[in-house]
Amino acid sequence: MRHLIAYSCIILSMTMYAAGSPEENKKCDEGKIFIFHQLNRDLRLYEIDKNFALQIDYDNQDISVIRVAPKYHFDEMLPIPDYPKYLPTEQYDELLELIKNTKRLGKRVQWGEMGICSNNICTSRERYEDGIIMRYEIPGRGYFGFRITYYRKISGRIEEKERDKVGREIFAYSIKINGKWYWTVKDEYEKYAENEYVTIQHAAPYEDSL
Repeated sequence: MRHLIAYSCIILSMTMYAAGSPEENKKCDEGKIFIFHQLNRDLRLYEIDKNFALQIDYDNQDISVIRVAPKYHFDEMLPIPDYPKYLPTEQYDELLELIKNTKRLGKRVQWGEMGICSNNICTSRERYEDGIIMRYEIPGRGYFGFRITYYRKISGRIEEKERDKVGREIFAYSIKINGKWYWTVKDEYEKYAENEYVTIQHAAPYEDSL
């Protein structure tokens, strides 16, 4: 875990930069998070350690999604190991802090609870001020991976709305705009009705899997 601590120190020293154009900010983000060894430029894939990799998606020059999973999850040419790889809780916590120092996630506003379990992997969802973390956990061992989806602003007509129970008295709110589903926050979900043309400030693209 020492390498993650060292990376955190490097990144912390690089987070203080003046706001500039989207292109300049993207370069700054690349300088902070891309200190990992690049595995695949086209897939935007970077090596965390011998087993795990990190993938980044962009939207309008800004980081929109960060995924962490075993390398073979991203590259079908890599062999699948005979036994599952997982991130110990300590390594998960350190890696999450590293990412949060690179791209603001804000305070946690909703704790996650264990959700659907399949093939010995259980999902849990946590909401932060600036995004959502979906974790894929191997109970009692660690994490198969996780995905951070950051909120963005979108405009369009609300085609559908859904509210799903994801824990004891915990709900996930989603809306469909311009043919795509997004997670949002309760206030915006309740504020607007279907068929309204709106601008949503907290919209995180919905994905079914890691």
